[in-house]
Amino acid sequence: MRKLRRSTLTSDAYDSVRAMLLEDARFQPGQKLSVEMISRELGVSRSPVWSAITKLDAEGLVDVTPRQGVYLVAFDEERLHALFETREALEGMATRLAAARMTEAELNELAETIKHQKTLVSERYEREFAASALRFHEQVLRGARNSLIERHLTGIYARTSAMCRGRASERTAKVLNENFKDHREITNALRRRDEVAAEKLARAHVHRLKMAVLKPLGTGKIERVSGR
Repeated sequence: MRKLRRSTLTSDAYDSVRAMLLEDARFQPGQKLSVEMISRELGVSRSPVWSAITKLDAEGLVDVTPRQGVYLVAFDEERLHALFETREALEGMATRLAAARMTEAELNELAETIKHQKTLVSERYEREFAASALRFHEQVLRGARNSLIERHLTGIYARTSAMCRGRASERTAKVLNENFKDHREITNALRRRDEVAAEKLARAHVHRLKMAVLKPLGTGKIERVSGR
């Protein structure tokens, strides 16, 4: 972990702690975090780390319990239901807007992402597909040209990822292929500029993701569920 520059200490601490929680596999949902350990790793005092935690608490990525400590947000079915309900509505609208607003260059980039996903599915590269799926949704969001929707959905993606890390899943070849087909159909609707179909497909995709994430755990396991 790189040492932080004093000139941008607060923002650097936030970026570093957020990346640590979302990208570092050592922290599991509901796990207690050591502010002292994080401060040591970043080479700073606890003050900027606490500032970062305060912001992350407001974003729903950590839970701060008085006199007990700081915890990475825990897996919670009720919270996830609410997150996916909100995501379905916002992502449906974002995809409708993107059908009208994406440039031809952006649509071509999306088509390249779909082409790459086809290869990942055929090779069963689960982790790489999860990263590509997030990139796909971010591309659509940018094409919607609505910063408010983009900000809310980016936060939902992060909270869902943090809650579901390490959760077992029946992430079979069939499931990966279904996700890929959803993305391909959404892309086709966007290229046709079919706003109604794009929204309908996006909402159905998010609803199916919710069902997959919230279903009872099975025996097949992977390292994490992306929720995308």
